[in-house]
Amino acid sequence: MFNIGKTDQYGRQKRIEHRGKYLRASRTGGVSLRAQTKAAGLNVTGNTKRGIRLSTRAAKGTNVAFQNGRFRLRGRYGKGPTKLNLSKSGMSVSTRNALGTFNWTKPNRSSAKVAGVQMRGKKAANLQLIYLVVMLVVNLVKLAAMLLVGLAQALVVIARAVWIGSVSGTQALIELSRSLRARRLARRGEKKIAGTGLDEGLRDARAIRAALRYIVATWGRGMSAEDRGGGRDGDGTRTANRPPAAELDRLITPGKPRAEAKQMRRVTAALAARYAEAASPEEIGETFLELDEAARSDGERTVLQNRLIDAYADRAKPVFEAGDGDTDGGDADVTSNG
Repeated sequence: MFNIGKTDQYGRQKRIEHRGKYLRASRTGGVSLRAQTKAAGLNVTGNTKRGIRLSTRAAKGTNVAFQNGRFRLRGRYGKGPTKLNLSKSGMSVSTRNALGTFNWTKPNRSSAKVAGVQMRGKKAANLQLIYLVVMLVVNLVKLAAMLLVGLAQALVVIARAVWIGSVSGTQALIELSRSLRARRLARRGEKKIAGTGLDEGLRDARAIRAALRYIVATWGRGMSAEDRGGGRDGDGTRTANRPPAAELDRLITPGKPRAEAKQMRRVTAALAARYAEAASPEEIGETFLELDEAARSDGERTVLQNRLIDAYADRAKPVFEAGDGDTDGGDADVTSNG
C-alpha cells in the first residue's frame, strides 16, 4: 500500500506514500482526498488540502494552471538526465541522478530520496553535494584506472613494435652484410678467373653448373681432381664444352688451408654471379639443391662445404616457394629473386 519493497529505475526504495484513486497519504503531505476530471478542455483537480486547480498544456513540456486563483507556470525541456526548467521565478537547470535531482542554479530546489524518504530544500541540496563529491572521486578513480590500463596496453604495443622492428632491422642488416660480402668475394674471384685461360669456358650456364658441383663436392672436402682419380667432375662426368676439373684446380694458389678456403669462396661467389645472369630462376634453385646433394654424397657436409654453398646462395639468391596444392610438406617449387 505504501510502496514498501518496491524499487525505482535505480534500484532504490520508492517513495513511501500511498497514491490511490482518491486517497493520498505521505510523510510531508499528510492525508488528503483528491479527485480529477476534465471540463471545457481543462483539467480540474480538487484536493481537500490544496483546493481547486485548473490546468492545461500550453505547449510541449509547458503547463499553466490556476491554484485557488493563483497563476502557476511549469515547464521542463530537454532529453536525458539534464533538463531546463521554467517557472514564474525564472529558468533553472537540473540533473537527475540516482539520489534524486540536483538543481545547479537554484540548489535549494533540489530533491533527494533516502530509504524511500523524500527530502527537498537545503537538506536535499547538502545530500546532493555530498553525493556529487563522492561520485566525482569514484569516477576519477575509475578514469585513473582506465588510463593506467590504456597506458599499459600502449606500452605493450610499443614494446612489441620496437621488438619486431629491431628483429626485422637486424635481419635486414644481416642480409645486407651477407650480400655485400658476397659481392666483394665475387669481384675478387673474377680477378682470379680473369688471370687464367678459363674465363671463356666458364660463361655457359651448364659449364658453370658443373664447375659449382665440382667445387662443392671436391674442394669442399679438401680434395683435388687428382684425389678424385683424374679430371672428372663431382658428378663423375666429362663434357667437352667445359674446363676439365684439373684446370679448375689451377684457380687456387697452394698455400695455407685458410688462404685456400678463402680463394675457393671467392671463385664460388664469382661463378654464382655469372650463373645468376646465365640461368633461369628455376635453374638457380635446382642447382642449389644439387649442390646440397653433392655435399652429402660422401657423408656429412663439412664446414667448408657449408661456406661454399652459402657463398653461392648469397650471390645467386635462390628462393623457395611452396608448390600449388602443397599441404603435406611435400616438394617445393624453387625460384630466384634475381
